[in-house]
Amino acid sequence: MPPRVQMRNRSRSRSRTRQTLPDVKRDPTPTPYPTAPPAPPLSPRFFHLILVLLFLPPTLLPEFRDPLTFFNVLNLLICYWELLLLPCLPRIQGSYDVLKRSSHAPLSHVLTLFSHPLPLNPFSPSLHCKIWSHYSLYDPSYSDPLSFGFWIDAGNGLSTLVPTLIMIAERFGVFEDEWAKVLGFLVGASYWQMLYGTLVYFTTFFFNGRHKHHALMDIIMFVAFANGLWIFGPILGMMRCYSWVESGAF
Repeated sequence: MPPRVQMRNRSRSRSRTRQTLPDVKRDPTPTPYPTAPPAPPLSPRFFHLILVLLFLPPTLLPEFRDPLTFFNVLNLLICYWELLLLPCLPRIQGSYDVLKRSSHAPLSHVLTLFSHPLPLNPFSPSLHCKIWSHYSLYDPSYSDPLSFGFWIDAGNGLSTLVPTLIMIAERFGVFEDEWAKVLGFLVGASYWQMLYGTLVYFTTFFFNGRHKHHALMDIIMFVAFANGLWIFGPILGMMRCYSWVESGAF
């Protein structure tokens, strides 16, 4: 068969193949945000767990009824979340990618997370690590391991856990006064680290324009107030540690 006839036959077969292929259309709508699974109205939710962890100890024990100890209990919970940053990074990034493609406002995602029904394991990493994918809607640093915000919190989870436990244990008279100066220096340095890291984080957040394109109240609640606790809490902690060093007693 001549070459021209062969080429015509090939082109005709290709055109027939094109005609028989189905016309696949892409859905232009973004991937919907996965809402919380249905649950009975009275089932415990994520925010219930947080309230219990923060307010049950001072309700039951007088040793927890001071502002600094309340902050230390809160910091223990945050340490757990910070320890999830590295091992759960792929999950955090995947969840954040879905969230940012959604047409819903960031606040609606946060409210959905806190109303999520608790699983059988209330401390399930798959639930708690979502804190970071949702906070990444306000500051993408927490899904980016190249950023300062990611590593300062990942580091705080490791370095401030033991000093925080020491501060809580001291409220129960675990340590003798001879340890006051040593622990005052060590724990005071930990509080200074928290304060310094928070101040640098605030500087980078606003310097890099992370606050733009967000509602003012969202920034006040989820950035200024939430992180501002790590300014006043460490200041109270350093004052307490200074009194230990100065007096040599708890």
